[in-house]
Amino acid sequence: MKIVKLRYGVENLFSLKLLNSFTEIKFIEVIDIFHYNRLNFYTLKRITFKDKNMDYEKIINKVFQPSSFQILEEKGNIVLCIMTLKRESGFWPKIISGSWVICPPIIIDEEFIKISIIIKDKFEDIYKKWSKIIDKIEVISINNLHNVPEQLDLQTRQVLRNTHPYPYFPIKQHEIALFATRKGYYKSPKKISAEELAAHFNISISAVNEHLRKAEKTAMHYLFS
Repeated sequence: MKIVKLRYGVENLFSLKLLNSFTEIKFIEVIDIFHYNRLNFYTLKRITFKDKNMDYEKIINKVFQPSSFQILEEKGNIVLCIMTLKRESGFWPKIISGSWVICPPIIIDEEFIKISIIIKDKFEDIYKKWSKIIDKIEVISINNLHNVPEQLDLQTRQVLRNTHPYPYFPIKQHEIALFATRKGYYKSPKKISAEELAAHFNISISAVNEHLRKAEKTAMHYLFS
């Protein structure tokens, strides 16, 4: 099995109503999906509106056309809500078939949708079919489930295997970045220096900096690409 993170253009949205929603909405994050049966489902969303002086309930009804919804929290122009939806009111691409399941969160902005899927088929073959019918599709990361680093404690490995995907870091890179973060390397001021990291791992300072640079690049691409 693989966890694949990909993005594609919003013009592929199953619902064209969502495509027209970005005159009022800046950003949609689908945090979780419940009771999903391909026809009806509940979804927990965080919606960022372009203006905090808007009628949020009216816009939600117009854009998502939910069977029901409840606003749980409002902070400025950001609304956390749970809603009941039909499949045709959702965020699905036009055509994606195969042995796969969506793994939240799903991020939707004015240009792209970013989703993660768990898939058991050979992804390369499926991707060839998808790329013919889905515009602007791009693979951000592919993680084999057995690639979860064995150095992580059992509980953390179980969480990573069964919930959200994460960018793949080579084992040594992961060890150094994790240790550096936990010891305060990225705090201001730093709690540990590159020299101390090098001494701890018995490698050169330049090797430490290179491992961290590559880890930062991977993380930034994964989160913000």
